[in-house]
Amino acid sequence: MLALLKPWRCCGDLIEHNVDWPTAFEKFLSTTTAKERQVLGGIDYYYDLKTACERNDGSDNVSGVAEQNSQRSTGCVNTFDETGEELEETSIVLTEADLQTFKHEQTSPRERAHALAAIAIGTSCGLFPIVSHEATIRTQCLRSATALDLNQLASWQTTMQHMIAQTTSKHHGTLTTSTTEHESGEVSQLQLADSGEANLLAVFAPDTSVLTPEKAEDLLEDQRRAYNIVDWHLQKMLSGLNPPQLRMIIPGEGGVGKSKTIQTITDNFVSRGAGSMLVKSAYTGIAASVIDGKTLHVIGMIPINGGKQSAVTMKVLEEYWIDKHYLIIDEISMVSREFFAKLSNIIGRARANRAMHTDDPFGGLNVILVGDFHQFPPVANKASAPLYWPSKPDKDSEMEILGRKLYEQFNTVVKLKTQVRVTDPDWVDLLQHVRHGSCKEHHLSTLRSLILTDQRCPATDFSTSPWKDAVLITPRHAVRMQWNLATAKSRAACYQISLLSCPTFNTIQGQPLSLQEKFCVAAKRNNNHGHNRQQWDGLPDEIELAIGVEVMVTFNISTDLDIANGARGHIVDIVLDPRENGNVIPGECTELLYPPAYVLVQMNRTKASTLNGLQPASAI
Repeated sequence: MLALLKPWRCCGDLIEHNVDWPTAFEKFLSTTTAKERQVLGGIDYYYDLKTACERNDGSDNVSGVAEQNSQRSTGCVNTFDETGEELEETSIVLTEADLQTFKHEQTSPRERAHALAAIAIGTSCGLFPIVSHEATIRTQCLRSATALDLNQLASWQTTMQHMIAQTTSKHHGTLTTSTTEHESGEVSQLQLADSGEANLLAVFAPDTSVLTPEKAEDLLEDQRRAYNIVDWHLQKMLSGLNPPQLRMIIPGEGGVGKSKTIQTITDNFVSRGAGSMLVKSAYTGIAASVIDGKTLHVIGMIPINGGKQSAVTMKVLEEYWIDKHYLIIDEISMVSREFFAKLSNIIGRARANRAMHTDDPFGGLNVILVGDFHQFPPVANKASAPLYWPSKPDKDSEMEILGRKLYEQFNTVVKLKTQVRVTDPDWVDLLQHVRHGSCKEHHLSTLRSLILTDQRCPATDFSTSPWKDAVLITPRHAVRMQWNLATAKSRAACYQISLLSCPTFNTIQGQPLSLQEKFCVAAKRNNNHGHNRQQWDGLPDEIELAIGVEVMVTFNISTDLDIANGARGHIVDIVLDPRENGNVIPGECTELLYPPAYVLVQMNRTKASTLNGLQPASAI
């Protein structure tokens, strides 16, 4: 503080000879101006809040912390004019507007600049059209929930739970315990108490984009080669000949038909009456749903928090894997060496009583790895995490070394090479060079010509297909938040529909947070740096909702029903909390006091059936 506020050129200007630093600081305090005292008070207050938030675990201590600091937040401070002269003592009271300013300032100026630039570019290209307010107002029936609505909601939730349980049992056996948490697909019961909890129900359109298998004879040459190896092994297994463990890899770039090959292999298992012998899985929920599988966390009953399986869990796993003989893991690039070894150990333990060779990977289970190591690497992991990374005994953990050794035992490889998704030869050439990081100048020129601000970029009508349904991919959180907000506002203005701003509704022991406690929570959110995503359910402090706005699932509710992280849909109805008493104005943004009672979302793809009370054209 002395170095910050006291003029100095050398250390002697800050502290006199034979005087310690605390004494020098106390002497400085006795001579400070009003402006310096206010700066010191602000810094002191900031670090008090920061320390309290770091120590607080989200429990009832927040209230105590807020009480200790409330005097500063609402107390008296000295004010000054431009000359630094003290004027008079006054009281500064923090308001909700101050809280919003505090939250806004948590985003760095650089991030805000990127967000504003992105919105400006999007607006100039017609992505956020400005619509005249003379447009016809659409009739909307946004209403508060009645007792009948709440009863209907409870009925829907019960039906969804039953549907999820039935689908899980039908496709994968009874593989559910409390250890799977978010992956288990549980739908929480309605809580209309003072918490103001919102419930999200998905309304489903007919499933029109599910991958369908090819006839074996219609497969491409490399696809057929992979198919024949698995088919030969399956026939030997069904004949009781106990073939050697199949440890197989099917690599290939995007668009070569890996998923189609998986579905054709699946169809072959079913046609031979061996569908129950095959388990399909992937690391993420959306990847698992594409192949009609489950996540790796679910099939291994691996807790999200990284804990160990209990004896009850292992018993369930033993029963589940007792009649399973094949495992397909898609998107293998996202599996780390450590996780690979952990999964192998868990399945090996579950199959310990039946494995002929206990030293074999995965307890002798036949495993087929599918994917492209040029695509997504293991999430939130170090650069050396992927399976292809050579082991370094002096740096790697025991599990990482084991994972690499297991991967090296996969000795049957069929690489898919024929590109079927991209047919333009120039683009195939460009994508191949991008894939290997070997782009030449003409490749870079082609890519740069597609930048929206580049003069060579062709004129594009973003209100037409397929651009109107395109997804913005950005590594910047601020850009994503501002883009979503601009899109919602534009759509609300275009169709004159109601845009609702839904704030979080945090409580302590059922009671709403005070303003000081809200400041503490906001500071804690910023200090977490994204590490406790599940604590906030992956949502921001406020989210804008409107009928027709596109949304994305951020947790694996049920991969069996294709309600998985990354699945998309759009809002078809919003029913407000019964306590909501404000007017909702079409075409304008209305800030709600409480989260909605429920939101109905029509998903783009699902396997769920219709719920009572919804339109016949949709299913839930």
